[in-house]
Amino acid sequence: MIWMQLKTGKIPWAVRDRQIKNKGLDVPSGSVISAGCAGGKYDPLPEMTAAEALCLCAARGEKPSSLEVRVLLAPGTEEEELGWICERIKKFASERGIAVSAADASAPAGLAGTIVTAAAFGNAAGARAKAVSGMALYAAGEAGLAGAAIAAHAGREALAERFSGSALRRMLEGIERSLPTREMLELVSELAGKGAVIRPAAEGGVFAALWGLAAYHDIGFEADLRAIPIRQETVEICEFFDLNPYQLYSGGMFLIAMDESFEADMYAAERNLRLTRIGTLEKPPVKRIRSGEEIRDLEKPGRDMLRILEERT
Repeated sequence: MIWMQLKTGKIPWAVRDRQIKNKGLDVPSGSVISAGCAGGKYDPLPEMTAAEALCLCAARGEKPSSLEVRVLLAPGTEEEELGWICERIKKFASERGIAVSAADASAPAGLAGTIVTAAAFGNAAGARAKAVSGMALYAAGEAGLAGAAIAAHAGREALAERFSGSALRRMLEGIERSLPTREMLELVSELAGKGAVIRPAAEGGVFAALWGLAAYHDIGFEADLRAIPIRQETVEICEFFDLNPYQLYSGGMFLIAMDESFEADMYAAERNLRLTRIGTLEKPPVKRIRSGEEIRDLEKPGRDMLRILEERT
């Protein structure tokens, strides 16, 4: 067998299957710790990593109340970068009523970039919900919004040559729009407590989240590509940079599976929040994507499109 040399970003599913699952270990779904690179041209902003931790916490049925943050910096980094990271996380958390209970930083020898790790805490979670064939599958948030905004920030000069100033501003605003609100986090934790199976989307986008949901819960699915919420600005950015929006970083988005009888979308609407029905859970190993009359099986997702874009440039 030819072993793969690992690249920046999330470890591919094929490698995780070979080197983690085949060793008798499991790839976690309910962890409340997130980590991400920061400071690079196509890296998520620090508050996005903090948001991922809160999303994971809410998905377990906990109401997030605090964050702990650790920052690893390359030796030689100017101390202002640490202040910039902490200020962004503090602002994000305070706007959602979340306390930053602890923060620490170090500069390990040999580290070439910056890594931010965030851990979220809330009330104790109950028993993990069981995924069952026939559950309705919903999406909260929008596909590729966070990743498209990151790409827009990195390539704003090129975008400015094609799009108007107002259009470019809407594209750049995608970062703030992608961050989960306190109300959305509370809704997600409530639904998890009522028996929902929830998977936050982040690196690898919607396709990686669908695959992860199926793999962890040993379930299948059929999802309607045209039903998955996506902004026009995201489509335009992805067309400009030749990116697949469904394989693009989607921090702040959730996939939620729940019993048909509960009508989770109506429950959300009563709270002025939106869930969109995108499909149904099926018996494994079905992993079916529908787009109009076209039906295909979802293949193991590849690397996040931001990492591919990074290599192109």
